[in-house]
Amino acid sequence: MINYISEQELTLNLQNCIIVDARTELEYSEGHISGAVNVPLDPGLMDQNGNLINMFEWAAIMSRMGINNMTTVIVYDNGNGANAARFWYTAKYYGHQNIAILEGGFYEIRNLSVTKDIPVMPHTYYEPVATPGYMCFLLELIQNFELLKFVDTRSDEEYSGKISSGNPKSGRIPGAIHMNYERLLDGTYLRPAIEIREIAEGAGLTVEDTIILYCQLGMSSSLAGMALREAGYVNVWVYDGSMYEWTRHPALAVEV
Repeated sequence: MINYISEQELTLNLQNCIIVDARTELEYSEGHISGAVNVPLDPGLMDQNGNLINMFEWAAIMSRMGINNMTTVIVYDNGNGANAARFWYTAKYYGHQNIAILEGGFYEIRNLSVTKDIPVMPHTYYEPVATPGYMCFLLELIQNFELLKFVDTRSDEEYSGKISSGNPKSGRIPGAIHMNYERLLDGTYLRPAIEIREIAEGAGLTVEDTIILYCQLGMSSSLAGMALREAGYVNVWVYDGSMYEWTRHPALAVEV
């Protein structure tokens, strides 16, 4: 299945999918696509430290939304796609195949019906299966550190160590290259694949690399992961704990 879907394409397939709103509960309550169910990242897809929920929690969320393993899911957020991409990566990690992100997000909607009504969804059975190739975790990174190419998708100031974003250490994972996720966007839309590829190549990435993307909590790195996949990169992983976890581990260094 394609990774992105336009509003027009969604309009033609409304009866064949479940729409997920990945914005906050407040934003959802103020208006959402008719029929959409709300799954905010916090609380929802991540624990208090920004880490991935376990498969039993994921199964409960999907079942509560009326989603089974075969359901086509369309997810959207406010615009740039970072929250939606985090949901996409989580779904893929837990084995869901039929999922795409709505291009442009909520504020680019022109023709879809918007409502404050909350749909009542039938409970279903969902069986998650941890799937390699999407998200990675600290122990894996430490064990394979020399074989990986780390990419920091945060702001210039965070990458350089000028600001800490509340972390106990400022800086980046040693050896990480920088690819600010904002460069991959044209407004609320991803840039064309050819432009994304040029940016990635300019940062020193090749399709043969095993790429580990990270940010602060895994949202902008998920967006960058989606962008790289659209540009033809295959071995693209999101580091779940990102800098929130890395900087709080006493044995792990950062560089500036």
